[in-house]
Amino acid sequence: RGRQGRLCVKAIRAAIKVQAAFRGHVQRQSFLRSKRAAVLLEAVFRGYSERKAYGLARGRLIGLQAVWRGFSGRKAYLQTKAAAVSMQSHFRGRQGRLRVKAIRAAVQIQSAWRFFSAFKF
Repeated sequence: RGRQGRLCVKAIRAAIKVQAAFRGHVQRQSFLRSKRAAVLLEAVFRGYSERKAYGLARGRLIGLQAVWRGFSGRKAYLQTKAAAVSMQSHFRGRQGRLRVKAIRAAVQIQSAWRFFSAFKF
């Protein structure tokens, strides 16, 4: 081999190095594209799962609030109703006692009238 052969071998080795560098560059770019796509996919999935978890938690919380409001509303209603029934009961009892007192007074008056009218002075 002569000088030309050695130059040809150097050129081939240089070409191989250039090709290797280019292939490395292409592979790195491909890897980075894949990595960006994977990161994006993970972010989208994390966002989806977080939104889903938030929606479930929010739905449960709203349901719990509705149950609590219903319970406390019923409790307040029943307390108010009990107070109203108690007031009505006392009022009606007093009205009944006053009616009985008035009837007894009328009976006493009638009795006295009958007693005195029986004597005819």
